[in-house]
Parts: sequence; structure tokens; C-alpha cells
Amino acid sequence: MKNIRNLWNSPNLGMLTVAALTPSEWDIEYIDEHLRDIDFNQKYDIVGLSCMTQQIERGYEIANKFKEKGITTVIGGIHATVRPEEVAQYVDVVIAGEAELTWPTFLEDWGNGTYKKIYKELHPGMLDISTSPIPRYDLIKDYNYSTITINTSRGCPHDCSFCAASRVYGPVYRRKNNEQIISEIMRIKELFGNSYILFGDDNIFVSRDESKDLLREIKKLNVRWVAQTDISISDDDELLKLMAESGCQWVVIGLESIARKSLEGINKWKTDRLDSYRDSIDKVQSYGIGVMGAFVFGLDYDDYSVMEDTIKFIADCNFYGIHVTSPTPFPGSRYRNVMQESGRLIDLPWSYYTHWDVLIKPNLLTPNEVQNCIYKIYRAFVDEKEANKRFANFIHKFRKRDVGNVQC
Repeated sequence: MKNIRNLWNSPNLGMLTVAALTPSEWDIEYIDEHLRDIDFNQKYDIVGLSCMTQQIERGYEIANKFKEKGITTVIGGIHATVRPEEVAQYVDVVIAGEAELTWPTFLEDWGNGTYKKIYKELHPGMLDISTSPIPRYDLIKDYNYSTITINTSRGCPHDCSFCAASRVYGPVYRRKNNEQIISEIMRIKELFGNSYILFGDDNIFVSRDESKDLLREIKKLNVRWVAQTDISISDDDELLKLMAESGCQWVVIGLESIARKSLEGINKWKTDRLDSYRDSIDKVQSYGIGVMGAFVFGLDYDDYSVMEDTIKFIADCNFYGIHVTSPTPFPGSRYRNVMQESGRLIDLPWSYYTHWDVLIKPNLLTPNEVQNCIYKIYRAFVDEKEANKRFANFIHKFRKRDVGNVQC
């Protein structure tokens, strides 16, 4: 878990974008409570918070402390977007949806003393994000982040049942232009030198030709980067070569499950590719690009045999890393609706929506058994013998290839 936290130690890009949308005459302080304490005695005009579901209750606590002092409190982010009426009970203002369309209007209304309780996009998923400003990366100069985040796109065409992204950002894939993305990379290099860049997109390579053109430009910049994508990148040798040459270190690929029946309930597109998972992972890693495989355990057809098969599959594939979670019924997802309607939703506070706490009544196992199975999968992965085998495999792959300026 320490390794996972370190890999994802990156700034809140949404907040830095909101800061960039704020007029220059405003003084802005960015506080990441994971790394810095909040001074509740500070006198602010507005306190804005961005919260995921597992953070929202802490967000309410913070907002209440400032609200008691007469400070205007605002919450945005994914939970506020899918549950605006709930969030509105705890703060003065809710920003639901993409801030580029709502934050400037709120600030103008606030200045006039006429602000509303909830600001929503009229047409979610329609914003032209090529108009979005470069985030205020200068505000995090004093933070020791291991990676700095860039988003090149919003929206995802893969409508997975457990994901709320399609509802929040829409199913239409929208992308910044390459000049805009390169400008953001150059700003990061200017401020942070050779830090890792994390492309935070749900699926970065949907627009394949534009992505290849982008990688050709990144190749000139001597950067190291990581990203989230899907298994189809294994079909494209030109893309993989460009990824390696431009400094890609590893990618997160959502495989979800190796049990066909379990996978069928998540996404048909992934089910159709299940038989080629092993070869696809080997293909990507043959370019010296690590694959962090993301799995969900505790789906309706998962039992102890699926756990054992998953452990074996992970060992055979020599993954760079793994991310194994329990099925989480996030608000806004189709999966939550199904679990609620079938009476299988376990009533626990939002703080339990961590991906690792079991929040549904599993079909074949108990909640404790699901958590123990997830633990066993992780334990098998970090076994010293398995770790040494993976290390030797990656050394071999890096030594035998020749893809230019890749940093190993």
C-alpha cells in the first residue's frame, strides 16, 4: 500500500484548474490535507473543496468549521456532481460538473451577492476542453509530489457498469489539442525539472493518430511519464515503440477479472479480449513498458478458485504492479443501482468507499472472505521469490531492446 500511495502521490488537478479559472487579482492558497495541515484560523473569503466519495465526510467537517466563521464554502468534484442535493445540505455552494462552465459564473454572482446554491452544466459532456487553461502548477511548487498530473482528455467510450465517469464527463471522448498538452508539459518541466508526469485520463490513447503525433513531440522533451489506458494498445506496435521512446515507464490497464462470467457483467468489449490478455500484456512489456494490472475481486462468480486462478495469472504475466479492489458501488454508477434494487448494498458511511472495503453482499463468498482473498492476492504478489522473478524478467526486457532515449 505504501508503494501504491507513492505511485499516486500527485496534485489535485481539478483544484489547480479552478485556480487558473480565477481572476488574477484573487490570492489563492492550495492545501493538500494529505501533506499539510489546514489552518482553521485563517481568514478566507471563499473556501473551496474537491472531494471524492471516500473524502466527502471529511469535506463536510472542513466546510462546517469555516462556515461557522461566516466564510463562503464551496464543494465540487465527482461526488458533488453525482449527488449535488446531498452535498448542498452541508455547504453554501455546490459546483456540479466541469468547473470551466460554472466557476466563473459563481464568482461573478458571489461578487454581486446573488450566488445560487447549486451550479450545474446545462449539457454535461459538451465542453470544448481545448479552451481549458493551463492549471496553476505554480501553487504546488513547495509540495513534494512524486508525480505531476496532466489530463489530455475527458469522457470514455467504455461504459463499465461500476464507473461513474460516463455520467460525469459523458461518453463522448473530448481531447485537448497537442499544442496545449505540450505547453502544459513545458510548464511542468520549468517548475519541477524531471519529475514523473502522470497522464490522469481514464483512457489516454482513444484518439490514436493524434496520440502518436503527441508522442513524437514528447520524445523531444526528455520526460518520464505514466498513464492509464486499455489493453488495445498491444495491437499497435508503432504506438508502443513511440510510448517507449518518449519516456513511458508504466501504464495502468483495467483488466477487471480473468473469470469470464464475472467479466461479462462488467464490459463486453473486455470480455471479447479475455483470451488474449496474457499475450497482450507480454507484448506491452516486451517494449520495456511496465503494466500495472487492475483487477476487481468479489464479483458475482468469484470464489476461491477464481482467487487461485488470479494469483497464477498475475504470476505468469510478471506484472510491473497490481491494483486489486473490491466491487465498489459508487454513486452515479449503474452497478450501485443494481445492488440497491437487489437489496445487496451494505449500508456504510461514504468514508468506506475506498475500493478496499466490501460494500456489497457478495454472491458466492462473505464480505470477510472477499477481503481475505484480496489480501492473499496481494501477499502472493509481494512474495520475495515472485518479486525477484519479476525483477529478472524486466531486466531481461530492458537489456534486449533498443528504443532510443528510454530511461530504465
